[in-house]
This record gives sequence, C-alpha cells and structure tokens, in this order.
Amino acid sequence: MSHLSFVNISPLEIELIRQWVSDISLQESLIEIFNRLFAMDKREGLRIYTDGSLINTYSLTQDTRMAMGAGWILRDSNISFQCGVESFPSLTRPELMAILTVLLAIPLSIKVTVFTDSQAAIDGIKGILNTNNTRLIFKMANNSILSVIK
Repeated sequence: MSHLSFVNISPLEIELIRQWVSDISLQESLIEIFNRLFAMDKREGLRIYTDGSLINTYSLTQDTRMAMGAGWILRDSNISFQCGVESFPSLTRPELMAILTVLLAIPLSIKVTVFTDSQAAIDGIKGILNTNNTRLIFKMANNSILSVIK
C-alpha cells in the first residue's frame, strides 16, 4: 500500500496574511476574522472604520517614547482588530497600517468601503495607485506599506 502525501493549499488571503504579518498572534487574529467574514452573507458589502494613533509615552525614568497603534471596526458587528505599529513614527503610518490589515482580513469576494479620517493616507494610496515609476515610489513616505496596499 502506498503512502500519499497531501499538499495543503490555503486561500490566497490567508497566504497574504502569513506573508505580510510576522507576529503569529496577529496572524491568527486576522485569519480568524477572515474565516468569520468568509462564512457571512455580505452581499451588500462591508463598512469598516479605521483609526491610527501616535502618542508620547513616559517610562518611570521619564524617558519619552513614541507609541503607535492601528485598529478598525466593522460597522454593525462585534468584529474589530487592533495592533501596535513599530518604526518610523508618524501620524500617517498607523492609519495606513489599519487600512492594510483591513485589506488583508477581508475575503476578495466581498466589497468593502473603508472610512478613514486621514487625508494623508488617502493621498498616499491614490499616489501609489496612479504610478508605476519605481523612483517615485521609493521617494514616497511609507512606501513599504503603500506598496503592499497596492
């Protein structure tokens, strides 16, 4: 009797989450959200509200550090996501990370409307979608996140 080996092929969305999110617990959270949304009947689409934050934090020694966070919530549900954001503190970076994590978690078959209060994030996304010039992309602020969003 021969032994068969199986290849496990995950949906593209799950592979993208695994590729772009290094933290295992965040991967699991986004995959769980993906699975919940995949099972839902959402013909009318989803309305998701994103937010990012940049704050000063203080340690016991009065050292000042910057902390960034990103999150989003699916309207009319108890589905939400939040995470910290590292490196290159800015107001726009956590906003873009919130949008990126939404796009990673949503099944490709579902129409989504993302609401953000960050004009800089909107302008950055429009800018990268409207160019294929690698030089211009490298000059953009937050080009690594914008490239993944594209």
